[in-house]
Amino acid sequence: MKMKLQALLLSALCLTLAVGQARASSVPDAPADAPVAMQEVVTGGVTVPEVVSVRDRRGWTFSVGESEHHGITVTAPDGQVSRWGEWGGNPGQFRYPSALAIDADGTILVAEIGNGRVQRLAPDGRPLGMW
Repeated sequence: MKMKLQALLLSALCLTLAVGQARASSVPDAPADAPVAMQEVVTGGVTVPEVVSVRDRRGWTFSVGESEHHGITVTAPDGQVSRWGEWGGNPGQFRYPSALAIDADGTILVAEIGNGRVQRLAPDGRPLGMW
């Protein structure tokens, strides 16, 4: 299960990195004899979600993706809001976090576009590692 979650998160990171830089103008024109359905692969560009949120088993909500905030917004079950992290490349710091997941033991996995990595955090926000 943990490997599937990590594979899914890595896939999301790769897609985020690839799609985040894609533009409609970068898609080559299809050959003139191509079926009509293939003539326009992308119309108007591709976007990624602005904010991604997940809730753990305890009722805490973790959100990333607000472009001006390089961290994680944490909302407690009672509604109190706090922030984890800041801009940077060290453990516990973030550059454009764009996806996250929580595994069965409560470990939080955060994919970052700017640092091109995935960070592992304890349920209390302590950095546990990255790859």
